[in-house]
Amino acid sequence: MSKGAFLYHFKTKRDLLLTMIDDQVSAFDGGQEERELPFVGDPDPWLSSQVSAMPDGGMQKMSAALLAAVAEDPTLLEPVRGWYRRQYENASKSPRGTDIAGIVLFALDGVFLAEMMGFPTFAAEDLSRLMHTLQALARGELELTPIDKR
Repeated sequence: MSKGAFLYHFKTKRDLLLTMIDDQVSAFDGGQEERELPFVGDPDPWLSSQVSAMPDGGMQKMSAALLAAVAEDPTLLEPVRGWYRRQYENASKSPRGTDIAGIVLFALDGVFLAEMMGFPTFAAEDLSRLMHTLQALARGELELTPIDKR
């Protein structure tokens, strides 16, 4: 793309960042049905697919766009805020229940944000085990049971 064509489409840095964020949100949302296919028959294919989507290269691209946006202009995060609203609306309707779906999504958000910020977390094998546990929880293969108070 020539510099002229680039400047025609993106008049400002803000326009470029907003387009990057919109494209990443749209790309993630656009692949949702395909991500759910391996989980047909699960109590909540949507929730299971959210776990399987983390972490991946698409999330890393979104991370870069988010960091650039926050540094430039926090209002650029509005498309991401809308995406998060939709995510948690889906979680509130989960057949697994709001508690289970909330735990899974909050854990995924924590992993995503820690990775995005470059914070040290678990070793790769521990992170993998955590993701398997979240997947088992999402798929209904693992249940949370309260410990009786003594």
